[in-house]
Amino acid sequence: MTTEKSRYFTPGRSYDFQLKIKGEDYSQDLSRVRIVSSLTASYQSVVLDIFVDPNDIILRKIYGQDPIKLTVRLLGQDQNIHEQIDFELMSIRHGLELPMKVELSEGVQKDRTQVSLLAIPREPFKTTATNVNDVFLAKTLRQIIQELTTKNTKATLDYDNEGENTEIIDQVVIPPTTLSRCISYLDTKFGLFTNGPSNQGFVKYNNELVISNLAAKMKKAPVFNIYQLSLSGKTKETVEKSIDGKNFYTYDPIYSSYSGNTRFSVFAKNLKHIVKPSDTLYHEIQQDLAAVCAEFGLISKSSNTRKAPIYMDQVLENRTRYYIEETGYEKNSAFANNMISKTIADLATISINLERNLYILNLMNVGQPVKFDTNVVEFKDLMGKYILRSSDLIFTREGEWQAIARIVLMRTNKTI
Repeated sequence: MTTEKSRYFTPGRSYDFQLKIKGEDYSQDLSRVRIVSSLTASYQSVVLDIFVDPNDIILRKIYGQDPIKLTVRLLGQDQNIHEQIDFELMSIRHGLELPMKVELSEGVQKDRTQVSLLAIPREPFKTTATNVNDVFLAKTLRQIIQELTTKNTKATLDYDNEGENTEIIDQVVIPPTTLSRCISYLDTKFGLFTNGPSNQGFVKYNNELVISNLAAKMKKAPVFNIYQLSLSGKTKETVEKSIDGKNFYTYDPIYSSYSGNTRFSVFAKNLKHIVKPSDTLYHEIQQDLAAVCAEFGLISKSSNTRKAPIYMDQVLENRTRYYIEETGYEKNSAFANNMISKTIADLATISINLERNLYILNLMNVGQPVKFDTNVVEFKDLMGKYILRSSDLIFTREGEWQAIARIVLMRTNKTI
């Protein structure tokens, strides 16, 4: 365990981590940091491995009741700070090994072991877990979410306006529930967007609630590019420009998966939603799953292709399924488009490992568009835009800090 006065920067270090718990500085005891961001979660999670004497944890009662402050800095060769991220974390679980010791080890040489802390950002957790309960008359979904967020939390709201569902809902009753579940409920019941799936609300480490139209994001400029290098061919230009946080390259194998037949067999090619409008007994909304993929999926196209192909076995062509669980809202089909588009958003995924000195802010922006390029001619069909589904950033201290990023990209069409 060290004090603030004993902290120092190692010349040439790529990263600097500062960790404080209960006013004590554990930066030099930190051996591994892992930051996980995913569209399947409401906020990031952080794993901290600290090499300390168990006595320090027990005697100081570090059991999760105090905030954990973690600062991550990316340093240049001149030791200037290029990026800085400040986390205030809440410990939700820790593992502690208690070795056999003498009866009273005060004054005896410290016996260090690894302590692993699993933590989440405090403010984002408070935002998503905040209880909400209200009644809204003649409001749009944006107005409802904006009012609930402003009234009940300290979060800022970043809500996509492209393709948003602007239908005015006559009456919405929000029973006592969390803000996170409320957003999910509104998305399922009405559809936050009319032309594609949403991320259902992701709260960034700085307490910004982001509600994104993922299909609209596919039409935006990518936040960064990933290049797969080949064993032959020119790579110098790609490597030289991959120093700005917007371009990355990899030599590692890339894992590609596609689950077209799985989804088509579960949800059926022909979809019929039975809804209950106020002026008639029922109404039927019909959909073709392949058409939904093309119109509301996360589609990346090449410049010379009119329609991205969706692959499935022809034995699935005539399957029909009825959906009767949701009453819908009048005859509006936004909820149906939204429900199905979420299920086909990740038909195709690719997993990529990145190494070396990485800018990390862009890698944490799940839900944003990413462009994948490859120098391998046979793999060119897999190129194009994807959505960043998850990132797993692992920093390990081996003299200096080393970084590995494991990211997963997703889209609806396997090939462009």
